[in-house]
Amino acid sequence: MADDIEFTENGTAYDQKTRLSNLQAYVRQTDDNRLLSDDPRALIALAALVYKSNHPKPSGPLESPAPGKLYGPNDALPGSGVSLPKPPNKKNGYDGVAFYRPTARELILVNRGTETQADWIGNARAGLAGWIEGSSPALDYAKECVETLRKAGVPISQVTCTGHSLGGALAEIQATFLNAVLDNPVQVRAVGFASVGFPKAIAAIESDRKIKAAKSETSCHYVRRNDPIRLLYVGDKPRFEIKDIDTSIYEIIRRRPEDAPDHTEYYIDDGFFSHSSYLYFHLWDKPTPAHFLKTFGGTFRAVDPSSLGKLPHALGVVLASEYQ
Repeated sequence: MADDIEFTENGTAYDQKTRLSNLQAYVRQTDDNRLLSDDPRALIALAALVYKSNHPKPSGPLESPAPGKLYGPNDALPGSGVSLPKPPNKKNGYDGVAFYRPTARELILVNRGTETQADWIGNARAGLAGWIEGSSPALDYAKECVETLRKAGVPISQVTCTGHSLGGALAEIQATFLNAVLDNPVQVRAVGFASVGFPKAIAAIESDRKIKAAKSETSCHYVRRNDPIRLLYVGDKPRFEIKDIDTSIYEIIRRRPEDAPDHTEYYIDDGFFSHSSYLYFHLWDKPTPAHFLKTFGGTFRAVDPSSLGKLPHALGVVLASEYQ
């Protein structure tokens, strides 16, 4: 899902410009010697930035949000002068970008999540029946990046695969198969957000490429408890750990249905906000539920749930427990 959600909180408007600034600033302050795989908030920042709606230049690949620390396809790596391959941006739905951190010797593969109707179709196909057309290019791009660095003599201590939504599922596929398509194995870890993995897509790639899927004990997905992405998980056992995030997000929409004789205002609990990549970043360290209220004809704003009181059951929609 593209992150075009806008809201206000404590008087600050979180529009596209503010979101972009906050995401870039967090990546820039990360410790050069620390693997980003150990800093999940930095990874979700990159996963949010890779969406076209958060690109400073949407027509091209994502430029490095931390010049001199994080080198992307538009940058020449110090010492070797080589640049990482540009993302394929395949018409079949795959898009991603790679970065390299010289001090940590870490290659980071960031996969874009669902942003178009084709992506949502790919989500369903991968979750329910396997999706080789979109999954295989993610694996091929990962292999190309590793081989480019190796050919130039650039050391790699770890490959970190990440992404939000569909991007997190593709990260799992990359981590599952990367060593199987390389001559010399590397340390690989996947960290997904708002993603649950696509076991059927993995099985389809195993059959199509005649390679064996591996399992990493250190890979995981971070998923909010009320994130609707869980609806795509249809009972297959996940290959990697699912880490529940207790901070749920509730979108309370105040409406006045035209067919209501007294124009009564209703409140509807909607889980759409809980899938937002920016809100995964923004609320990462907040331990309590977050609530966003949209009044009739207004815009979303963060609110204190204690100020809402008991809300009426609305139009057959089940409200969150704290409102009942």
